[in-house]
Amino acid sequence: MKEENQVFDPSVGFESELPAPVKQEAKSEAEAAVETENAETFVSDENGGSRETEIELLRQLVKLQKKTANRQLVAAIGSVALAVVVAVALIIVVPKALTVLLDLSNTAQQTQELVAQAQTSLKGLDTMIENVDKVVVDNTQALTNAVGNIQNIDTDGLNEAIKNLSDAAEPLAKLNNQVGKLFSNGLFR
Repeated sequence: MKEENQVFDPSVGFESELPAPVKQEAKSEAEAAVETENAETFVSDENGGSRETEIELLRQLVKLQKKTANRQLVAAIGSVALAVVVAVALIIVVPKALTVLLDLSNTAQQTQELVAQAQTSLKGLDTMIENVDKVVVDNTQALTNAVGNIQNIDTDGLNEAIKNLSDAAEPLAKLNNQVGKLFSNGLFR
């Protein structure tokens, strides 16, 4: 005899589709209740229905156990789903995080190398600036001496020497002309 709410009937067994552990637990509790019922003398309540009350309690117990089983199933599925999501996230994220950390480490090492090279270059630049400064100081002294020597030249004396050279060169030019004419006319051929 099947009822709409499918409950445990000690003579028939379970008529519902509960998970095996829940069925076993409910069956054990129901059988224990039936044994207790058979072992004790029933005291009827004022309506005379103590057995019916127990059957109703068993029905409520089965309903409650079904709800509990469903909630436990949902919680178990949720836990497994969460574990799968965490595992997938770890599988995806951990290698990428390791790659990022490795790249960061390489970048930091390259930065340290560049800083060391920059410091070496700056030391070389300091040395070069000192050398250029020394050359400028040395050449400044030589240039100052040259300018002083140029200023010490007697321009009036130089002009007079040039005029005297010109005056001396003029008779030589005339003589050279005369000698050239003699050779060109054939006197000394």
